[in-house]
Formats: sequence, structure tokens, C-alpha cells
Amino acid sequence: MQQQSSFIDQNSEKSSSSPLSSSRRWDETSKTYVNAFGRRSMIMQTMLLCTTLVSNASAASGEDGSLSTTVNKPFAPLEALLPATRLRMAIDQAVQLANEMVSMDPTAADFFTRRSSNIAQLEHILYDTQAYAPPPMLPKMDSQKSKLYDQAYAQQLRAMSPGEALMALPVQLGERNTAARLKRRQKKLEKNDPVRGALNFYTSQLQFNTESYVLNAAGSERKRLIRDDALPDVKSTIVSDLDLRDLLRNQMLDLWEDAAAELRYQTTIIDEVSDTKIFDATELSKILLKLQEICTSWFEFIPDQDVKKAAEAVLNET
Repeated sequence: MQQQSSFIDQNSEKSSSSPLSSSRRWDETSKTYVNAFGRRSMIMQTMLLCTTLVSNASAASGEDGSLSTTVNKPFAPLEALLPATRLRMAIDQAVQLANEMVSMDPTAADFFTRRSSNIAQLEHILYDTQAYAPPPMLPKMDSQKSKLYDQAYAQQLRAMSPGEALMALPVQLGERNTAARLKRRQKKLEKNDPVRGALNFYTSQLQFNTESYVLNAAGSERKRLIRDDALPDVKSTIVSDLDLRDLLRNQMLDLWEDAAAELRYQTTIIDEVSDTKIFDATELSKILLKLQEICTSWFEFIPDQDVKKAAEAVLNET
């Protein structure tokens, strides 16, 4: 099995205007400028400024150093995308229901019936998360990933001197132990949170090319990276890609909790006061729209044809 590396934005000129291009921000507490490079910023800087990657493809550079290529994003089996696709469709439905509640006319004859129906559907979407739980992961998938890791590490060891290789072995053992602990922790989190599990089910089966990647950057930037011998290795690009996907996933999880808490708060108000109390869905709608936006960003890493096929498969389930 090969693994293929990903990209965030093929147009590096767009990336240059990103607010991440600034390494300092104003801190209101201390009234000074502080370093703005948190974990998320560092990962995005690596991906946007240095690597802006596409996967293994037939590529050619123009006279100005621009890249002409057919992009093949990292991919996974279609079945791996189905849980996340069900989740995305549920988010789209929740956005529609919340927007309807914002625009409902409280003087309409069917207002209370429609409101109750929308609230019940939103509760089902946001509370009954077991509907998004993925099927059990096949053990052979983990063994394939371990094989790829062993091959990449063995290649690095061959390039070292005997003394360096001997010192590198404890590092490899430490990485294995850390990876095993993180995997056990992730499995526990997935069991308790089916939304996380649905997203991880896809990313855990991604296939990357572990031997090469195509650098997609402006001509001058490409030349500088090559001249300064500053090109990232394949392992770093894959790690950055997966980290950014995980950061988007974590944002989705936070927004999901916020949406569920806001729905619970609003329903508590109308239950405690009276059925005539207006359910204010404005904040809920804003949260769900942001959730939908982040979810779209997560899906942008996936080949368009796979997204389309997965959507058709889920629609055919009903």
C-alpha cells in the first residue's frame, strides 16, 4: 500500500495574504506584542508557507517555476468516508432547521407545532450521536501502517553511520511507545464520542505516498527552498497534513458541544417559563453555520469524486 501526501491551497499567492503570515499578535492583557505561533499556527505555516503540497502526480514546471499537474489528493476506501458523510448531512440538516426557527412567525397558526418539530429533530441530530458511530476498524489496517513506518525508518537508518544508527534505535522505540499510548487514548475517545470516531475512521485509513511529493509553491519560493536545502521530508509533510485535519476535527467537536449546549439552554427556558416563550435560535444558527464551514474545510482535503460517491451512497441508504 502506498500513502499519498496532501495539499491545502494550490495557489501560494493566496496563502501569502493569510493572517498567519504575521508571527506576532497584540495581547490585550499584557498590552504588548507576543509570539502568535501556537501549535495550529505552526502547522499551517509549514503547510501554507513552505510545503503547500499535492500528492504524487505527473507534474511539470513552467518557465516561471509554476506547477502544472493533475492533483491526486490522499485517499481512503469509499467505505471509510461514509460515517463522516452521514455526519456532514446531519450538520446540513441542523443548519436548515435552525435557520427555519430564526425566521418563524410566532403569530402563525402552526408556529408551536413547527417549532416543536424542529426542536425534536435538532435534539435527535445533536444528542443521539450513536447514529454516526463507524463500524469496527479492521486490524490489518494498523499493521499496514506499521509496515510503512518501518520502511521509512529503515531507509533513514541506512543513511546514517553505525554510531548514529545505534543512537537512533532508542528514539525509534520511544516513538513506538508514544504512538501506542496515543492510539489507545484515541480509541477510548472515539468510543465515548461517535462524532470523533466518524471523522477518525476516514483519516486513519488515508493512503499517502511515502517516497515523494510534489511541491506547489511560487517560482521564487521554490527556488529558495531548493537553494537553501530547506525542503521538508515526506514524513514531515504527512504529519503536517494529518495534524491539520485533526485540528479541524477538534474545532468541529468543540462547535458540536457548543451547539448542543445552546439547544439545551433554549429548550430549558421555554420549559421553565411557558410554551409561549420564544425559542431564540439566533445563536444556535450561528454556531451551526460555523460548524458547517469547518466541516466543509475538512472535506476539502478529500478528492471531489470520493465526496460525491460517498454522498450518493448515503442517500441510497434511506
